[in-house]
Amino acid sequence: MKKLKSLTLILVLISPTLLFAENNKIPGITISDSAVAILDPIGTYATPVSVLNYDPRVDLQERNLTEGQADIAIRGGTFEGTGVKIGSVGLLDPQTGHYVAELPFSPMMLSRPEVLTGLDNTIYGFNATAGTISYGLKAIKDDINLRTAVGTHNLNLQEGYVAKQDLINNGTGSLNLDLDAAHSEMDGTRANGQHDFERFSGRLQWINTRSQTDLMFGYQDKYFNWPYLYALPELHNAIGSSGVESESLRTSLALFNHRVEYNDQDYFEVSSYFREHKDNYELDVSRPALFNQYRHKSEVYGTGFSGENKMQTFDLKYTGQVIFEDLDSSALTYNEFNTRSFGKFALTPEKTITLTETDNLIFTAGTAYDRSDRDDSEFSPVAGATWDFDNEFSKEQKLYLEYAKSTKVPGYTALASNPTAGLFKGNQDLSRENSHNIELGYDLNRGSIQTHIASFYRQDLNLVDWTYSSATQPFASRTATNVDIDVYGIESFVSKKWNKLNLVLGYTFLKKNEDYSSTDIDASFYALNYPNHRFTTSLIYNIEDNLVFRVDNEYRKQEDNFLRNSEEQTIFTAVSTSWTIPDYEQISLFLAVDNLWKVNFEDIPGVPGRGRLFSAGLNYKLN
Repeated sequence: MKKLKSLTLILVLISPTLLFAENNKIPGITISDSAVAILDPIGTYATPVSVLNYDPRVDLQERNLTEGQADIAIRGGTFEGTGVKIGSVGLLDPQTGHYVAELPFSPMMLSRPEVLTGLDNTIYGFNATAGTISYGLKAIKDDINLRTAVGTHNLNLQEGYVAKQDLINNGTGSLNLDLDAAHSEMDGTRANGQHDFERFSGRLQWINTRSQTDLMFGYQDKYFNWPYLYALPELHNAIGSSGVESESLRTSLALFNHRVEYNDQDYFEVSSYFREHKDNYELDVSRPALFNQYRHKSEVYGTGFSGENKMQTFDLKYTGQVIFEDLDSSALTYNEFNTRSFGKFALTPEKTITLTETDNLIFTAGTAYDRSDRDDSEFSPVAGATWDFDNEFSKEQKLYLEYAKSTKVPGYTALASNPTAGLFKGNQDLSRENSHNIELGYDLNRGSIQTHIASFYRQDLNLVDWTYSSATQPFASRTATNVDIDVYGIESFVSKKWNKLNLVLGYTFLKKNEDYSSTDIDASFYALNYPNHRFTTSLIYNIEDNLVFRVDNEYRKQEDNFLRNSEEQTIFTAVSTSWTIPDYEQISLFLAVDNLWKVNFEDIPGVPGRGRLFSAGLNYKLN
């Protein structure tokens, strides 16, 4: 086993060198297909965040499993600094960024996630400093997609997606419909780690040659246990707890989206949504309602628009959003308000100067304006210069330099938790967060190969972190604290396709210098929980026409944190193989394993990591 793990590490480390040696190119800003090999999760049904698990641009820090509760970190940011948007509007969770990715829609309804950072995050994101995960809405095509599986730890899952095109077609447009239902349950890859999830979603769509209108609704009910989910063993030992915590999450989301494309570049899009999220957290499942103070219900109403217009002398990008939030909580009451409204507007002109038939210089300058009825307003300027060029070796290349400021306000768990007692200690005096990002990058798109490399420096001011102090023993509470952090980073990835082989390689380097303005802080749960080095590889190999092998790998060397009970470096590997039945091309059988090496790595310090899982099942795909 150790030899196999060592071999995998060597392959992860040297494969970028081999690929660069063959192509003599450097890493693209977007990956046209998926950045990972295994699209369906091994332990539950697919969710919109599932394909981010081994994505080289995103670090998912999970509790129980990715689809249970996973914090999305981008470029060394925290879960609170990451935004999620569908269409033209940000999906805000007022309670905490832990739940911002609770999207009760089938990923079959959504486009592949796009990772927005820097200038794009400032223009199109909302209340996010490090980056935004952005989803579009797919056009509906006739389809049936069924999946069922069983596995170790008594795993069983079922999911189904059905789409029907042309319910009505009057020659100028068509009415389409798609529906989704999914369920999974398992005892857990660790003792006392069971889960029980279910989701229902549906969509009506009117589409024609220039516009697409979607009306969709989703509901998801998730229950899961996990040892030391949030609280450290010191607290559980002090109160004589079993150490097993639980979350019950119920999320409803209704969304309207309308997009008009006037030509290949100009478009206008408007989005509106209502989101209700209920959270019932138990500190000790053996004693339900212990302290009885962790029940929350949040409601958010949001609407937004975005567009791009090509004019005679310059191009114009613009976005706007208005969001209203409300929180009803049994615990988050130590603040003067529980409602808040937000507004944002961004205007960004671009000027293109043609140098030759294949070379252009593009200059960008603009600003975003954020306001809240509870906080100071803020302007966030952006500026950039891009050299867009072609040559005999590639169809698209660009070299860019950009600066972008972004801003956000803290959530209610940080603002309104009891500041003197309890598991989460809040801070009513937390300030608006500001982030300044400078980056230099290079992108290449050459048909079968896409590459991207960027070097960036981000200054996070008044970042909200949850910190640990040994002075609070034996309760080991986490306290909301402002911190200033300088982040230095390099991100790179390359995607390459051959006849039977697809390969995606990624590498990220991160280094931070932090200033908490206090000597009492011993450790950070989130802001300083990041990998100094992270390598990812995703491989799809078509062994035969009906036999496909897939593998995702991640090696990471994590920043030291004395709260972590595992080693600071690890290798995660997931493997899947599928066989399509001859003469029945819609049906395939699969075998898969997650955490192949059965490593015990804590994604979040003090929270036990997932164990190994085997599963086998059947897929039926009409298309």
